[in-house]
Amino acid sequence: MPPTALTDPAFDRVVSLRDAYRIMERFASAYLARGDTAVSDFLHAYAGEVGDGQTTDPAAAQDFLMAAESMTGEQQVYLVLHLHVLPGEFEDIKVIGVYRSEANALLAIERLRQQPGFCDLSELREPEDEDQQGFHICPYTVDMDHWDQGFVTV
Repeated sequence: MPPTALTDPAFDRVVSLRDAYRIMERFASAYLARGDTAVSDFLHAYAGEVGDGQTTDPAAAQDFLMAAESMTGEQQVYLVLHLHVLPGEFEDIKVIGVYRSEANALLAIERLRQQPGFCDLSELREPEDEDQQGFHICPYTVDMDHWDQGFVTV
């Protein structure tokens, strides 16, 4: 029998987070039964279920929920743009990049602020700013339509 891969349809079942936690605990028990003590001892000491829904380490359940949220909850990315208005009111918009965190987006801006062109318009702008020339950080939720209507060219 070939090894099972995560792409196997058996992994497409939906379970509650409670059941997923118990599956993880039984997975650790299977490791322990095979003698893989480094991983299983750690998991049992940290995340083993001791009864009544309590875990051996009180932080384990919260850590698990946070990990689950990062995998199943809304995920945001941060789009960094730079706007420069050219003569004739034409907008030159540069897509700088897409980042996993706002902190990484800010670091990207810092890296570019001293570069030619960017140094002349190096401010981080907010939507309410009168002058919109400069850098913009736009948070976007992943796997969601952000434009849901058609458009007309005039």
